[in-house]
Amino acid sequence: MKYRQLANWAELGGRALVGLTFVYWGARKLVDVLGLGAPDAGWGSYMEKAGVPSELLPLVILTELGCGLLLVVGLRTRTAALLLAGFCVLADLFFHTRWDLPPPGGHVNWIIFIKNFAVAGGLLAIAGRGPGLLSLDQRRNRARHFA
Repeated sequence: MKYRQLANWAELGGRALVGLTFVYWGARKLVDVLGLGAPDAGWGSYMEKAGVPSELLPLVILTELGCGLLLVVGLRTRTAALLLAGFCVLADLFFHTRWDLPPPGGHVNWIIFIKNFAVAGGLLAIAGRGPGLLSLDQRRNRARHFA
């Protein structure tokens, strides 16, 4: 396999793996909110305890699920990646700065905090580089070019 082909598949794989993480968490929240999952998941109360209005939960679900799917298929990739990068930073600031909690809480928060920053960095790289050749964005661009 030529280097460029490998790079194309790596871009697709990277986008898909990052995107599917958000799809999973968005879908999990949606299933719980609809009463089909854990009855005591408590996403809204978790948000309220952190000072975030629980009325924003539908926006959280839409952001994770919607932008995650857009990232996977490579549609409006740069916008989706930027929104998800901002989402990661906001999630860190609101939910994962309690490093003073007794073990293992503080340590777990620190791990999630660092992981979210790493994911945000990867998303910014995707936003900067673009979706790659194996994406719906690229397909749309080619179709416009030949129209």
